[in-house]
Amino acid sequence: MPTQVAVTVRATITPGHAAALKAWLTELDGSDRRAEVLPFEKVAVHFARFVVLDDAADLYGEPLPASLMFFCDADGAVYPFLYALADAAATGLDHAFSHCEGYPDAPTVHDRVRYLRDRMIKADATYVNTTGRSVRQVQDEARLRDAVEAIVDEAQGKWSKSSADAVYDGVKQRVGRDPALEWALKRAKGPGLLVRIREYAHLVTAVGAVLLLLPLLLVVAPIWMVALRLQETRDVPHTDPPDPDHLRELTDREDLVVQNQFSAVGYLKPGKLRQVTVTSVLWAINVAARHVFNRGNLAGVKTIHFARWVFIDEGRRMIFTSNYDGSLENYMDDFIDKIAWSLNAAFSNGVGYPRTKWLLFAGAKDEQAFKNYIRLRQIPTQLWYSAYPTLTAANIADNAALRAGLARKAPPDAEAARTWARRL
Repeated sequence: MPTQVAVTVRATITPGHAAALKAWLTELDGSDRRAEVLPFEKVAVHFARFVVLDDAADLYGEPLPASLMFFCDADGAVYPFLYALADAAATGLDHAFSHCEGYPDAPTVHDRVRYLRDRMIKADATYVNTTGRSVRQVQDEARLRDAVEAIVDEAQGKWSKSSADAVYDGVKQRVGRDPALEWALKRAKGPGLLVRIREYAHLVTAVGAVLLLLPLLLVVAPIWMVALRLQETRDVPHTDPPDPDHLRELTDREDLVVQNQFSAVGYLKPGKLRQVTVTSVLWAINVAARHVFNRGNLAGVKTIHFARWVFIDEGRRMIFTSNYDGSLENYMDDFIDKIAWSLNAAFSNGVGYPRTKWLLFAGAKDEQAFKNYIRLRQIPTQLWYSAYPTLTAANIADNAALRAGLARKAPPDAEAARTWARRL
């Protein structure tokens, strides 16, 4: 079973090059040339994006030079993937990173990999919709659905009065006779032994760490909560409506396919208390996403494909990226209605967030203030790629269930056959 890897690269842009780099990426995005110079289709990429962070200053006035960030959600181990990408997308990588400091003039594949590797940042928390579901599986199961629907349409007259069991049997026989589809009669591969051992070891380590620290946490937690509550009363929200030009720049790049991208960057509130809080929260999110919410459901939110949280600038800022279904308005409403407390836990440590109470309450429940806060910190994604732009997370799950139904060894009972047939 392939594992997914979240690649995050940040390179400092050569002074004076940011505007030209933005213009090139924006022009390339959505054009036919993108597949020529950045052929993500040739490697196992689910989603990829390039984002330019403009020159800025931190909360103390220290300069933060402009940088190019590359995010990629891919299948496989990191280094084999980087080598495949550096070979397949040489032209695009060379052009993009030639605007950045330290990029070699005539790079080899090894030079490109070394450059990307040296500038990689580890994500502090990641979310994967369904662990182990590869790009190829998603695309193959989408083609399977098209083929099965064509089979049913072709036999519509013959099967119009047939039971669901008969339709299932007929489809399975037709699929089994097609060499291009016979793979669908086998279940998708599950995690290999080494992957299962690694994940189990990670979970045991995480639970063990919590149990080991539990006595200390019980003593410290009341003091920490009181101190945090005192800080919350002094927090100053920054939730004015976003500038219309900024909003227009963002919305012009949204709702082009059934999925959307989201990129946002913000300053973290200063002080050790907030630093420890946000680090602990992201650690908990990462453990929960990895071991609990790893089958297409993030505590009731089912529209996210991939997401990640990354500290940058030595922890002074955090960047959050997401690939999700539907509009941003619906995406935010989904979170506010179902798990506003999780938004508060993760994002209330950012400067300007709507005022919370005891970390988990209020905050995002001030709906308009929260939405303004999000838009104010959202930044344009200059180039974005999706390997399956016509598929929602629900479509992907439904296609996987369609294939799983065909791959079952024992014939389904009448109810199971009806459930399977309804997917068509």
